[in-house]
Amino acid sequence: MVQILKSKEERRPLFQFGSKEVGYAAAFGGLGFAMRSLGIWVPVFGPWGAEPRDVLNFVGPAFSGPFIGAYIQGFISGLASGIPDFWLLGFWTLLAGLSFNYFKRPWYYLALCFDLYVFIPLAWGWYAEFLGILSFWAMLVPIFITNIVYLPVIIIVVEVLRKYGKALRRYL
Repeated sequence: MVQILKSKEERRPLFQFGSKEVGYAAAFGGLGFAMRSLGIWVPVFGPWGAEPRDVLNFVGPAFSGPFIGAYIQGFISGLASGIPDFWLLGFWTLLAGLSFNYFKRPWYYLALCFDLYVFIPLAWGWYAEFLGILSFWAMLVPIFITNIVYLPVIIIVVEVLRKYGKALRRYL
């Protein structure tokens, strides 16, 4: 029988605010802030681009935990944006952290697919409509195109960190 969810002993506490968790969240959040501040992005569709910061917002909560990742990492990496998107970054880092906390490997990638292909397009579509940037439906096309790029990159980064980072392996 295939076990999808982690047992209670395998899961980490949701509200674990230790020095390692805060350090991982600050490191990934600071790296995301630096990448956004330097303007590092890949154009995908018109003015829309893929940012490495978004990949870090999915990988970071795997090591820092869901709530500390949402509070610290989502907030820090969202500060450099022209539009206030740190609350959206906080929500999807929270969802990514919960998926890494509750699902076993490789099943947490399925939870990340839900986050990438359901939650984020709906949230960004609503947010773009609210700000008057694009209509809801016009926003879904670039979101899906960038998320097709993000998912394999997230899987590669997590698996490389899991394989070569002995200290990080216990979190995944």
